[in-house]
This record gives sequence, C-alpha cells and structure tokens, in this order.
Amino acid sequence: MSKNQLSATEQPEPTTNTLPAIWDLVIQDITDRDQMGLEKYKTRLQPFNGRDSLIYVYQEALDEIVYLRQLIFERDQANEKLKEAFQIADDIYVETATIGDDYGLPGVADKAQKIKRLIGSAQLDLKLKSSSVIGN
Repeated sequence: MSKNQLSATEQPEPTTNTLPAIWDLVIQDITDRDQMGLEKYKTRLQPFNGRDSLIYVYQEALDEIVYLRQLIFERDQANEKLKEAFQIADDIYVETATIGDDYGLPGVADKAQKIKRLIGSAQLDLKLKSSSVIGN
C-alpha cells in the first residue's frame, strides 16, 4: 500500500498502557473550551444563536485534515532522519569495532552501539505509531 492511500489503512487492535484515558482528556478539554467560550462570548453555546454551525464545523474539519496531514508528513520526515542517523551510528560502530582498540579508543564501539540502540528504539516508536497511519 502506498503512502498516498491513507484512507484505506487498517488499524491494529489497541494495547493497554498506564497513560491517561483519552476520554478523560477530551472531557477536560470540553470543559475548558466551554469555560473559554463563556469568557469570550459571555454566553455558553446554544442553538439558534445566529451562527451557521454547519459551515463553522465544515471549516474546522478542513483545518483539522490539513493539520493531520502535516503531522503525518512530519512523522515520515523524522523517521527518515532517524534511519540516516542509525546508518551513521552503524558505520561508526563498524569502524570503531575494528580499529578503535588499535588507536587507543577503548569503549568507542560500545558508545556507538548504545547510540545505535537508542536511535533504533526511537525509530521503532515512530514506525509503530506511523505504520497504522501510513501503511508502512
């Protein structure tokens, strides 16, 4: 599946973790947004208030889609940079593993290997997050 077929990408089953429930975050956001609207407009949102809610929601949805696509693009770019950094760390590891001790650089290969693991871990995090979105 190409990266341009985002709408056809299937999602994996969610996994449980110790982070906050998104519903709780959304409920808090709604409460905060209601309070902000009250302070800004001096009234809470009510029906028949003189505004066309359908056009407003449509405009907001267009903005949301653009921001979502921006996030997908930025995630892809970060993943590409991590791949490049991983390759550089791998090259350093190979070079230092073979000549590091000969030139009095003990431990350099171990440090390069540690960098490689950290980059690999970050790359895997991005891959896991983006694979369900972009079909990698």
